[in-house]
Amino acid sequence: MNTYTVVAYVLPAGAHHVEALNANDATDAAIRIREKLLLSQPDFEVVAVIRGQAWFELVDASAVALAPYCSPVG
Repeated sequence: MNTYTVVAYVLPAGAHHVEALNANDATDAAIRIREKLLLSQPDFEVVAVIRGQAWFELVDASAVALAPYCSPVG
């Protein structure tokens, strides 16, 4: 298993979801998160899957338009 970071758009929430997890491959990672969130395939649009842990940096929200973010379900 490898670590993958999945970036997806969750249609019911109208926001992005970003989560890292261990999976067999990139597709498995996306499916695991979709199932964890109890979403159907059309409600979970994969934007990107990154091999490894992705580290994100903050940007100045007053200088750019930020898309909504849907925090991970605990």
